[in-house]
Amino acid sequence: MVDTVSSSKASLGPSDLAESDRPAKRPKLCEPEDEEPLVANNGDQVGALPELAPETWANVMDFLTYDSVLSSAATAKTMLIEVMPLVSMLHIDRARQLHSGKWVLRMCKSRLYRTILNNAAVNFRNSVQSGEEYRGVVDIYIYSLLGGNVDLDPWSVTSNTVDQDTVERAVPFLANFTKLERVFVGGFETSKGLCVGFLQSFYDVEEVEKVRFLINSICGAFRSGSLSNKLCVFGLVAVARGDEEVCQTSLNLLRSFPFESIVNMGYCHSSSSGEKQTLDSIECCWMDHGLYHMDIDINSQDSRIYYMQERPGGVEFLERYYNSHEMLYNHISTVPRITIITEEGNELYVLKVEEIRLKRIEIIIKGSVDVTKLPSAEVTHAIKRAFAEDDRDPIPPREQCYLAQSMFYALKEMGFQIDELDFLNRDEYDGTRMKTNLPVDQVRDYNFHYQW
Repeated sequence: MVDTVSSSKASLGPSDLAESDRPAKRPKLCEPEDEEPLVANNGDQVGALPELAPETWANVMDFLTYDSVLSSAATAKTMLIEVMPLVSMLHIDRARQLHSGKWVLRMCKSRLYRTILNNAAVNFRNSVQSGEEYRGVVDIYIYSLLGGNVDLDPWSVTSNTVDQDTVERAVPFLANFTKLERVFVGGFETSKGLCVGFLQSFYDVEEVEKVRFLINSICGAFRSGSLSNKLCVFGLVAVARGDEEVCQTSLNLLRSFPFESIVNMGYCHSSSSGEKQTLDSIECCWMDHGLYHMDIDINSQDSRIYYMQERPGGVEFLERYYNSHEMLYNHISTVPRITIITEEGNELYVLKVEEIRLKRIEIIIKGSVDVTKLPSAEVTHAIKRAFAEDDRDPIPPREQCYLAQSMFYALKEMGFQIDELDFLNRDEYDGTRMKTNLPVDQVRDYNFHYQW
């Protein structure tokens, strides 16, 4: 009986079958060329995105990986045309993401995608390559340089590697963005998962050589005009080879990098180097963890000035730099801040200057600056700037910021015209101390502090 029914149905045409008897339609992988996709009132494809202002979406994009940003650009025309120009930050966590967005066309394989986004994707590819679609990008963070997480165990030096693919791709990728202000290159460490720059003490010679190649590539990009002259590079360090009397990578850097970037560079072997501060912040919970300017292997200030003066515009820049007292204010405003979490869970910041920085300030003062004539408001502002996490970030609220008493009196003894009333902390009126969850020996130096 079953065979008879089956054969009789097989002899019928499609129009002779009842609707319930017809086989289910196979899903179409591609819609016909002449069939228009469903669109929302704003002209976007129906589906995935709630209606939010482009500025709001751009803020979201600033915290996504580059792959996710590009995927979002292919989701809807609004994302592509209105949101992407507002994106200001890119995060790269794999070397394969260091490309100019050409893969958007490869996403549009089906005719459905081609119908919706073909023209937009072509424009996106071309505009990304010319820096137009991402014209708002000022920060790029590359986390793939350190080839996975960095093991800070001294016995694990040989297991830490620098990713060669990132080294080779980084500079051509960065050259697509003409308005960059900041680039961080580094990775993450294993103990706490914190973001760190290149910690040269934990790498073999061969891996350090890869970083030298990257730095020299960046130098060449600056000299050729491929990178913005407003760009600051964070996370890298230039160290001399064993047979070099003077670090050639550092010399190349002094001859190539923007002047504004060079004056913020530290000495890679000092107690205040970026690597030392990074390791301290990992080991000590109260030390603020940050991303640091590049360090170089030339400590002499005279040598740095000499090579800067050799460059076009170097003499004029240094004259402006010293005459405006920018160097002095920079040393004050970059004092490392200490983070304290109170028993109530509030985050407070304390400034306590280290001895080596005090000595540098004294050297500057003895050279050409009469600090007694500096406006009190300018000095106070420089101190306040040190409480901000970044030189472009706003200063934290007053009630979070404390100036260690030792730093206040050290600056006063040097002759700086700062008023105690601008910094006196209100809890000193009643003799109370700030309560924290730190051990007593760690808190002692930070009590009886001042606040503006």
